[in-house]
Amino acid sequence: MIRIRFRDIEWIFVLFGTAVGAGILFLPLQASISGFIPLIICSVIIFPVVYLAERNLTEIILKEEENLDITEVFYKKLGHKFAFISTIIYFLSCYTVIIAYADALPNTVSEALNLYGITQADFSKSPLFCFIILIIPVLIMVCRRELMLNILSIILYPLIICILIISFYLIPEWNINNINLGVCSLKGIFLGLLTVFPILVFSLNFCQSISQMVFYYKERNDNTGIVNRKVIRNVFIGTLFITFFTLFFIYSSILAVPAEKIENASKANLSILSVIANSKGVGVLHYIAPIIALTAILSSFLGVFLGTLESCNGLILQALKGLKVKHSVNQKFIGWISIGFIFISLYIVAVCDLKILIILGFFTAPSIAILVFILPSMLKLFKKSELNYKDFTIQILLLCLGLVITSGYIIKTFI
Repeated sequence: MIRIRFRDIEWIFVLFGTAVGAGILFLPLQASISGFIPLIICSVIIFPVVYLAERNLTEIILKEEENLDITEVFYKKLGHKFAFISTIIYFLSCYTVIIAYADALPNTVSEALNLYGITQADFSKSPLFCFIILIIPVLIMVCRRELMLNILSIILYPLIICILIISFYLIPEWNINNINLGVCSLKGIFLGLLTVFPILVFSLNFCQSISQMVFYYKERNDNTGIVNRKVIRNVFIGTLFITFFTLFFIYSSILAVPAEKIENASKANLSILSVIANSKGVGVLHYIAPIIALTAILSSFLGVFLGTLESCNGLILQALKGLKVKHSVNQKFIGWISIGFIFISLYIVAVCDLKILIILGFFTAPSIAILVFILPSMLKLFKKSELNYKDFTIQILLLCLGLVITSGYIIKTFI
């Protein structure tokens, strides 16, 4: 048996940080409104579904002898046209998330400065303030992976501790009468599942960090078997940790807060922390809420940045290949172009408060479902002869789930 070392734990934290963003503070609201029965069904199936999907994508990258990221694997297996489309999908799945966090990060820091009495000024749309707040995490990502791992681990500790404390603190307040059962009919349960299941899947997704984790282990160990076992183990433990952590927080919140207050908070776009603080009179939450929000946003920002940079590099390289550029391409130069584009676009969105978030938000759900569920399953099904009956069944199920998640919001709208 291969021992778990400190670096393995740090990579599990990276996966955790990539998945658990500020959205976790709104998850209990969305889960409660969808109904308790759909939530129970999702809770039973969510771990195996997410683990198998993330493992699918990981195995495709691990099978390559070279250090090929997701975009390069797609290019190799799908050809230029389909690979370019899949890379665009991958880019959208990352970029739509990081844009949202870039818009929220200066606002959260500014609110924290006001709350703690450091300043009364609103710096959230100050060009200089936004520049400083955004350049710091970008510089962290430009540095060595070891430094990024160390910083991300430090950031995650207060997030994990604070949310766990809140989850345990609420246990004495649990009351089954607070639960919203939802519409107890087949149609009502089905609609509830279409709402809560995609949200849970996206909340547990960490595909943006998988390639970099695989590279890290491949560069430090020539034994393919050990690398494969370590990476798959990290994916398993990471998924288990994220699932338990997220579901415990959701159940603790909806059992402690009346369903009516949760519904009102959802309409007012308030987080569950605001609801708990207002309903329970917990003054300390008022002061730790910015810390929780900031660490959640920052940890996910750093994790998703890996995938955004990777996909942006892939788009540029594939575009150059499509244009049949004969000159050799400097990978580092392309990397810096991608970093420059990402930072400038994040900065513009943060300063100008563009409404692009609403438009980009429509792409997030289908792009992640296609990337994590549909494409990996299709790639494996292309080599049907290599699959046994069990693996073939799993791939078909993941493909169907990906299609359901992709079209879930559309189906719910028209039913």
